[in-house]
Amino acid sequence: MGPSGSDPQESTALLENRHRPDKYRWGIITAIGFSWLGSFLAALDSTITSTVSSAIATEFNSIATISWLGSSYLIALTAIQPLCGKLSDIIGRGNSFLIACVLFAAGNLTCSLARSLPVMIFGRVLSGVGGGACNAVCTFVCSDHIPLRSRGLWQGVGMVLYVTGSGLGGVVGGALNDTLGWRWAFAILVPSSIIVGIGTIASIPRKASDDESIKAKLARVDFLGAFTLVAALALLLVGLSDESGKSADLKLLPAITLPLSAISLVLFVAIEYRFAKEPIIPLKLLHNRTLIAAYVAAFFGSMMFYTLMFYVPIYLQLKGASTSKTGIQLIPESVGGGLGPFLAGTYTRVTGKYGVLNVIAPALMTAGSAGFAFSNLSTKLSLSELFLFLNGLGFGGRQTVLLVGLLSTVEHEEHATATSVMYAFRSSGATIGLSVASLLFRIGVEGDNLQEAIKCLPRAKMDAII
Repeated sequence: MGPSGSDPQESTALLENRHRPDKYRWGIITAIGFSWLGSFLAALDSTITSTVSSAIATEFNSIATISWLGSSYLIALTAIQPLCGKLSDIIGRGNSFLIACVLFAAGNLTCSLARSLPVMIFGRVLSGVGGGACNAVCTFVCSDHIPLRSRGLWQGVGMVLYVTGSGLGGVVGGALNDTLGWRWAFAILVPSSIIVGIGTIASIPRKASDDESIKAKLARVDFLGAFTLVAALALLLVGLSDESGKSADLKLLPAITLPLSAISLVLFVAIEYRFAKEPIIPLKLLHNRTLIAAYVAAFFGSMMFYTLMFYVPIYLQLKGASTSKTGIQLIPESVGGGLGPFLAGTYTRVTGKYGVLNVIAPALMTAGSAGFAFSNLSTKLSLSELFLFLNGLGFGGRQTVLLVGLLSTVEHEEHATATSVMYAFRSSGATIGLSVASLLFRIGVEGDNLQEAIKCLPRAKMDAII
């Protein structure tokens, strides 16, 4: 077992060793590049339904439940990420990434061929599992092979691709829907994800052969702990999802899922503490105050960023912007989101420090959010674009700083596990934040205000919210 705890066939920190042949170093760079492309595709997929959901709803004649397309993806993505660290330690980064890409491709293929909404939602769950694993393992591949001082810059470049993918998802989905049909928005992701998976596993340089059998590797997996953790997270997010309150048939769902989530969580802790030989999440990580602070910051930062990403377009459309013009007006947030990780990574690479960024990045996000809190329909567009830029800049930089700080706190063999837990907190923040924001939005536009809002918004957008 190498220092990272990953498959001994896969090399560790090759870029730190200048005596390695160039072909090894280029192999690592190529593998990281392919894994970044996988993260880009997963980010693209996470927002691609934003512009095709109305077309899907029309075909399946089901406006009421169509918003589960987005919720099911986020819930699956969040639930799988805590497992990725330990599982990829056992079966190897390359193998893990290939499996993630296959699941991602299978999910999108299912969506492209679906003839009913339940099948469509199942496809989104499957692609959420694959996409969540792609995002997590991509970070592990980079962390395994890049020196800590340079890691912020490299992770910053990866974050640029992730934010770009998130920003382009709706654009690509809308363009394909208008030309070839909404099914192609999912179909194009199938071959590209398979190519990325094969490219990644083929590029990672190999070391000595691994004598451990597949059966022995599977015996090391804490399946019971994995099941109870996934159940706890999925049940929690389903119960807290605002989708549960939109249908009379689902009014009692939180009363069922939330207690079951608590029971699953207690079982998970008991299993990890007393029975698991290789715990999915070593509980000692939760005794580290720095890690807890990083997880809490990731949770609330993601909640703030994704809430603005979803609801600012509604605000802009209330001011009279068309759907296409709204997309253009959101570009400053994508620019800030791409610039933030790069600047933060460059700073940590040059100075070897990141403490001051822990103050600057949240301050930028707070300034952007506060700007919208005090905005009204007469606020200048240029100010709205500035607020979006600040929010994106702060969020992008903050994610890079949190990751670097987290990795500098734990031992190398715990990097993957600690990172995957942070990703789960980040995804949970987005999911729960959108649910809370949706509830507050619906309360704020009740009665006459709701009627006025409906007059100003495209029908599909309002249907998805209320």
